[in-house]
Amino acid sequence: MENKVNETGLEQMRSQLDALRRKLDSQQIVNDRLVRTAMQSRMGWIGRYVRFEEYLLLPLAVVVFLGLKLAIGLSWWFFAFTMAMCVADVVADHKVNILAGSLWQGGSMVEVRRRLVRMKKLRRRQLMVSFPVVAVWLAVLVLELLSCGIFGPGVPPVSEWRPAAFAGVVGGVVGTVAGLVASVAVVRKMQRTNDELIRQIDAFVAGD
Repeated sequence: MENKVNETGLEQMRSQLDALRRKLDSQQIVNDRLVRTAMQSRMGWIGRYVRFEEYLLLPLAVVVFLGLKLAIGLSWWFFAFTMAMCVADVVADHKVNILAGSLWQGGSMVEVRRRLVRMKKLRRRQLMVSFPVVAVWLAVLVLELLSCGIFGPGVPPVSEWRPAAFAGVVGGVVGTVAGLVASVAVVRKMQRTNDELIRQIDAFVAGD
């Protein structure tokens, strides 16, 4: 009789421990999902920025440089070079800064952290490459404008509206430099976002 009582008590304890374990596992799963959702939301502004480049800035660049080509006679190869540079930059931004939703929801925290660290390295590399490329582009632009007569003796109809064209070119160069400064600021903000998420992952894993 006494053995039966002991066995019944042990079974009840096992049942209670199993229920507690299932509850803790369920709570851990909920916490994990909440953390992943919060991190994905925190990265949301970066995705919106990349889409802004893809759907607005890139088409705008096509229209602006096509207009310049037709208006002042920039060469087709320079237009093609400019467009290739813009497309390459946007594609690189997408590949570097966008993480698949499946990774956020299904990948391990270790893998997510590794990708965030790698993303930071690729951003720095992309930024370092962009400066010499833009410098080369600006130099070629000046040569193109010289060949069009914007800075030289000029021939009609360029000579008829050279002041406006010159002002537009100067504004474009200033805008390019300002764009580089803005790009540095955006990249720094992206890096800070990654740092925050990496710290959050470290704290969550340590809490496990």
